[in-house]
Amino acid sequence: MENKPLVSFCIATYKRQQFLKETIRSALFQTYSNIEIIIADNDPYQSAKPIVDSFHSKKLFYVPQRKNVGMIKNFITATNHATGDFIVLMADDDPLEPRMIEKLVELSKRYPGANSYFGAPYLLEDKKGKISMRNKKIKKGKIRVFSPEIFMPSFLRYEIFDYFLWSAGMTRSNVAKRVMPQLIYGSNYLTDFAYIMAVGCTGPMVTVNEELAYQTIHKDNFGRSNKDLITLKIAIHAFYNNFTSYAIKFDC
Repeated sequence: MENKPLVSFCIATYKRQQFLKETIRSALFQTYSNIEIIIADNDPYQSAKPIVDSFHSKKLFYVPQRKNVGMIKNFITATNHATGDFIVLMADDDPLEPRMIEKLVELSKRYPGANSYFGAPYLLEDKKGKISMRNKKIKKGKIRVFSPEIFMPSFLRYEIFDYFLWSAGMTRSNVAKRVMPQLIYGSNYLTDFAYIMAVGCTGPMVTVNEELAYQTIHKDNFGRSNKDLITLKIAIHAFYNNFTSYAIKFDC
């Protein structure tokens, strides 16, 4: 396909216009330009549409839901519309460093056999500013290649980064689309870690120990709120059950 994008940003949003605008801006104005941005809006009243329209960009594609289908199904909707070779999953409050995709594309050219390429995030808090989550025990910018056998225990022991964020990396489209249905287990808790775990267990992952994206910390972060604690137990059991077979396979 002519002018086919290399990277598809897949943004799931629901009534957070104030964060969405900055997140779209950070994706649209990357130093690497061969991209598309799909915004899946879980609000049936299409509150995100004016934000998307305000950019007047042909790289943006707005996909409204007729009803709130939940975060993961909304992400799946976005990935189903993606046409790029790589997918970046983005919450609507997770902006990016300007050169993130440029750096990850460089990694993909140096290590073309990997399924995914990730950097570290910053945690962005109003009172504390940005807090780096790269691994402080190894050199900044260090590149490492993880096979699935090495990735799983390294991820679980926080030996790759101090904290992982799905918005800080890109995954081959066919892998991301295959992994996403595994995340439908009755809760939104732990789904970001489950996605990263599943991606890392399907094939090699290349990481660079450098900050490439941000997780904005605020009172409405789902994983940091107490709004739906009843499903946390479901999430813990589902996460464990989903990855027991990988653990046995990799002797972890």
